[in-house]
Amino acid sequence: MNRMEVTMWDKVLDLLARSVIMQSVLTILVVGAWLYMIVMGKPVPELLETVVGLVVGFFFGSKVTGGMQSLRK
Repeated sequence: MNRMEVTMWDKVLDLLARSVIMQSVLTILVVGAWLYMIVMGKPVPELLETVVGLVVGFFFGSKVTGGMQSLRK
């Protein structure tokens, strides 16, 4: 492997360690299920609406917190 491949792999492992990739995948899946139900005209359970709000709020809240921490450095 060349230097670029090792750097890319290290970055992916670092993102997984900080669970950034998992947060993104979970957010996309939950919002995708919610949007699918809306587009297909199916009733959206109240629990799913609550989970969508929590997941999206946590996702963007962690981004803001991470951005503020990087500004302090």
